[in-house]
Amino acid sequence: MARPDVALFLPFPCWGGVETVFLNLARHFAGRGLEVEAVFSVADGPLLDDFAACARVVDLGNRLMRLHRRERWGVFDWPAFRRYVRARDPRSLLAAKSTCNWCVARAKRDLGFPGRAVVSHHIDVRAGRAALGWLQRAVADRLESRYRYADAVVGVARAIADGLIESGMEPGKVHTIHNPVVTDELYRRAGEPCPHDWLAHKRGPVVLGAGRLTYQKDFGNLLRAFRVVLDQVPDCRLAIIGDGPDRPALERLAGELGLAERVDLPGTAANPCPYMKHADLYVLSSRYEGFGMTLVEAMALGTPVVSTDCPCGPAEVLDSGRHGALVPVGDHLALARAMKEALLHPGPACDRVAWARKMFSVEAAGAKYLDLLLPGKGPEAGRA
Repeated sequence: MARPDVALFLPFPCWGGVETVFLNLARHFAGRGLEVEAVFSVADGPLLDDFAACARVVDLGNRLMRLHRRERWGVFDWPAFRRYVRARDPRSLLAAKSTCNWCVARAKRDLGFPGRAVVSHHIDVRAGRAALGWLQRAVADRLESRYRYADAVVGVARAIADGLIESGMEPGKVHTIHNPVVTDELYRRAGEPCPHDWLAHKRGPVVLGAGRLTYQKDFGNLLRAFRVVLDQVPDCRLAIIGDGPDRPALERLAGELGLAERVDLPGTAANPCPYMKHADLYVLSSRYEGFGMTLVEAMALGTPVVSTDCPCGPAEVLDSGRHGALVPVGDHLALARAMKEALLHPGPACDRVAWARKMFSVEAAGAKYLDLLLPGKGPEAGRA
């Protein structure tokens, strides 16, 4: 069994922005001729087959995570991860999520791991802390304090990298690498039929939101903004794909605003790309973000976008508003004005597509990651 060039470490192969990033990287690395292993705390989730198609899958068998499906139990991955590193001796390690990052940094410190150990951070440490309780903050501080033992720390936006440096990371170790979002697979999936009737059989413009129905995404603000837009664009509809604990509250709010017939919460979409492609406007209403991958996906498919100017990715993704309006967080009237303007004057799709392909391609991100993981080495040199 060939020694892996790159080992990618995540809690689960589930749907999510970080998991999609690592899947895109796995496909890119494998396409470059590298031996890739995808290591999971629990190898159980909807993206498992996709990872297995381009990488050898390793299941660390974390029983607590299998039972409770909570990433916090990843601290118990260490014994199994230590055995994995000693047995397989990968040339490089790349992780995301705090417990996996902690294990990779610890492998560098405790095992003297000779290869490159790289950890990645996908949300602003400052904004993320605000949403945690005191105990969760203490645990996060403890885990992230170990990142300094890694060879490199990646922030997926400049503001994330800045936050890592402010938190005490050595500036020379911190790098900014934008998420690899634009891939051939994105366009292939976007070409599949859209299962939502409002988008498959248009009877007026459709606004789209997407993400976990949680405090972070602030879909209540989007509903209030849509209520204002509907008064001016009366044939408009709003669909929000995703699920989460805020669903009952959002359904109640939609009813209170008289939007029951104009708003749909269809749940999680196995393939959100056709929704993005056929929507007339994509809106990100979040209080905070790590990057804003859905904005890039929508732009790459030519769809107009509007976003809150939340910390910390959207302003960077939209080039400070050049490719989509940025509005204050929580201001539903400002959001409504921007939505109306984007619906009535969407601008040329080619500009959005060109920006997304230039800045957020898997080729650009993959090359930068390889510079950190296998510095100065292509696939052949990596085996020298």
